[in-house]
Parts: sequence; structure tokens; C-alpha cells
Amino acid sequence: MLFSEEADRDALTRQGLCLKEHPAVSIELYGSLSIRSGLARVALRADTIRGALSVLVLAQPTVARLLGPLDKLAEYHRFSINGRAITTDLDTPLKEGDRLVLFSASVGG
Repeated sequence: MLFSEEADRDALTRQGLCLKEHPAVSIELYGSLSIRSGLARVALRADTIRGALSVLVLAQPTVARLLGPLDKLAEYHRFSINGRAITTDLDTPLKEGDRLVLFSASVGG
């Protein structure tokens, strides 16, 4: 079966996890987060990083156990936005087509 981002977003919208008017974005889990959750990429709709994380943990409860409480991102997690910026600010607004990469920062590079 082929991966269809739009079909995945539509399914999450029908389940009430996404709002159709929010931008279409994707979250890629990198490194140990991907290995431990069994996920590589999730297509969804969200207007902020916090919103994207909320959808992700509702759609994939395994991720919730790895990330912990969503009121503040753990100090060792980071987001890359379109490969251009790194942030921990969960209130960062998202726009159509943004690609987020969630990774764990490691000591020593």
C-alpha cells in the first residue's frame, strides 16, 4: 500500500484529531524516537508545534510515553523546521507544507 499523506490527514480529521482549516504539515521522528515508537513520519494538520504534538500523541499513544507531558518539551528534545531552524518553542506557528523533525539532542554532538 502506498503512503498517502492526504489520506492520513483526512483520516485524522474525520476522527476529530485535526481541523481541516489548519495547515497540512508532517512530523518525522528521528533516531531513538523513531526506533522506540516504530514511526518514521506522520502527516497531519496543525497550526503550531504544540498542536502538531497534541495530534501526534492522540493518534500514536506510544509517542506520548516517550515524550512525557506536553506542557513543556523535554530539555533534550528539539524540532527542526524545514531543515532551516531548530526550536523548542511549542507555540511556533506552522504554515502549509512545513516539515518538522523531532529529535533528541545528544551530548558531544
